[in-house]
Amino acid sequence: MHKAAHIITIFIVMVLLCTCNNNSSNKHPRLCPDLVEIVARDTLRIATMTGPTSYFYYRDQEVGYDYELAQELADYLQLTPQYILARTHSEMLHMLQNGQVDIIAYNLAPLRIDKGLKFWPIHEKSQLVLLQHKSAQPISSVQNVADTKIHVARNSIFEQHIKNLNEETGGQIRIVLTPDTMREEELVADVNSKKIDATVIYKNTYQLFRKKYHNITTSAPISVSIATGWVTNTEAEELNSAIERWLATLKSKHINALRRKYFVRTIVPHRPFSAKLVNGTISPYDNLFRKYAPEINWDWRLLAALCYHESRFNPNTTSPMGACGLMQLVPVTAKRYGLTDENCYDPEESIKAGVQYIKFLNDKYAAISQTENRINFILASYNAGPAHIFDAKALARKYGQDDKNWQHVKKYLLLKSEPEYYNDPVCKYGYYRGTAAVNYVEKVIETYHVYEQIIK
Repeated sequence: MHKAAHIITIFIVMVLLCTCNNNSSNKHPRLCPDLVEIVARDTLRIATMTGPTSYFYYRDQEVGYDYELAQELADYLQLTPQYILARTHSEMLHMLQNGQVDIIAYNLAPLRIDKGLKFWPIHEKSQLVLLQHKSAQPISSVQNVADTKIHVARNSIFEQHIKNLNEETGGQIRIVLTPDTMREEELVADVNSKKIDATVIYKNTYQLFRKKYHNITTSAPISVSIATGWVTNTEAEELNSAIERWLATLKSKHINALRRKYFVRTIVPHRPFSAKLVNGTISPYDNLFRKYAPEINWDWRLLAALCYHESRFNPNTTSPMGACGLMQLVPVTAKRYGLTDENCYDPEESIKAGVQYIKFLNDKYAAISQTENRINFILASYNAGPAHIFDAKALARKYGQDDKNWQHVKKYLLLKSEPEYYNDPVCKYGYYRGTAAVNYVEKVIETYHVYEQIIK
């Protein structure tokens, strides 16, 4: 029945297309495809950008607030989603206006929307606030912004608002425009490290970033609450009608859960490692580590060290991104290795699946002959997903470094948070803050060496 309905829809599409062609023979061809053409190609083309809340790779899977909602829209329309990653807001808008994509799924603000485009307030309203280092003199009101050097990305809503504020306060603000490819988190990191004095940020994303960057604080708001959201072409009337129907099906409880997942997610701070033996064991699962470690030719204590940093040996833990159990495999990877919602918290099933994934990663890096060096790549990939590691390897090759040497590749993994590198054509997976993976490798190895000393 469903297949027959789909065939009828395609037939209607083709009739409508022919009608449109006959009626518009004396007009310029329409650049902006509507739903009939989208259904005919069976693909919804979605423009977005990588970012900590919109779209990013977490281990082996694509995730993000905009990504998840765009997936749901594509499912509602019974279309295959195709994501086209842009480097700037302007690039996304250009692609939409030229018919290269059907929709922008990203938190754009209405101030950036040209005539002929329709705005969808998918995101929660939020104020813009000034972000400073904690040690700086707080800016208590917009009137006290004079002589403050504020860095904002060119062609962004932040530039527009700070320029408006500058006019209101007599032109005393020292505005520094960064390249439009520079992401919000990069400027936050620069404030955190005192490289720059201040920047502008959405208040709701500050709640997320302050858990990672401990030296930042906000001062005066510089705007009322602003809605941000997606964009389509006004001409795409049928697509817009379908989006309205889809939005009507969304429950506020579901939207709020997604917002908590991506904007208020808990980032567990690192706790100093302290090995505590109970009856001469590292964990209650030592026998399972001993059983499965030989399948990957690992010392069982190394497998235990990885598990410790994944779950602290808590088999019932679930991460904000849905990784579950002792070995914290994300849903797409867990499913690949036989885990289900029912058994992913079972210690043996989790360890068994984790070992199979490590075996897969070991094969990925089979060309690296030195075992300890290869283990570094495997650990980094377990933490970040192999996509970002392969980007770093490609960068290492481009710059004449050894892409089989972890010390060389690590350098470029750390550089993948800078526009010059994550926008490089050899990088396929965009922005990534590599410190998490690099620190993870070091901590797992450090814990393993402790286990070596206390358990013989």
